[in-house]
Amino acid sequence: MDASATRQLGRFSYTSAESCQLHVSWVVSAACLSYELRQPQGIAGKIALLYQTLIKPFRPDVPETLNTQSHQNRTKTLSHPFSRDKLHLFEIKSQDILFDYAVRSRIVKEILTRTACTQTCQATGISSLLATGVYNSAFPPHDGSFTRKGGRDQRNDRQLLYEEWANYGVMFKYQPLDLIRKYFGEAIGLYFAWMGVYTRMLVPPSLLGLIVFLYGVLTVNTNVPSQEMCNDSLNFTMCPLCDAVCDYWKLSSVCSLTRASYLFDNGATTLFAIFMSLW
Repeated sequence: MDASATRQLGRFSYTSAESCQLHVSWVVSAACLSYELRQPQGIAGKIALLYQTLIKPFRPDVPETLNTQSHQNRTKTLSHPFSRDKLHLFEIKSQDILFDYAVRSRIVKEILTRTACTQTCQATGISSLLATGVYNSAFPPHDGSFTRKGGRDQRNDRQLLYEEWANYGVMFKYQPLDLIRKYFGEAIGLYFAWMGVYTRMLVPPSLLGLIVFLYGVLTVNTNVPSQEMCNDSLNFTMCPLCDAVCDYWKLSSVCSLTRASYLFDNGATTLFAIFMSLW
């Protein structure tokens, strides 16, 4: 790939005999405008404050600006295509942190896909170079190590995600959606936001299903078909199940299977099926 083209590229790694890393220039990316949300007042404000207090143990331990469940986080952002002619419209505090990791990686991938190699080969994009064996692989590297060596206030985004999201110990907490979006991009952030809503919507059916199961456990001994099949004194003899090699069999031999079936298929199951069809 031409050296002049790679000078303007962003952070992206590819490997052959040697590995290289590219870093994106900030002038080709996109930025955000921010605005403050109004604080709820009166009764609505007190209810919101009480709710935030109740869910505080379930909030991820991430900075307030990346915590979508935080009451103090009232700053929201609007995305807009970046233009050097309209720098005054963007909140630019530092060129080094203006564009997040996911945006830089996508820009680098797009540039690598479109950049043509004209000096030593006739190919367009990193995909062609990978197909011809010029490079072995191309991938966006992670932002630092996932293991933390310093204090909790010195964690990078990857360490925050590892400790506050990709960990079984915090599965009861809300997802840090803004941090997921910042690190992986909007598409993956939206996916996990939807999965979080979908999982929470499954909580009521799960509780109702547990109630239906417990109802079956408590009433299995009063179920007439189960009592008849499990009563050895009735001595029901059933016909063979096949013509040649099968023998007669006792109805009480299927007692355990009948009782187990009743636990999941009892009178309350109909109500559960109606609930699920409406839910």
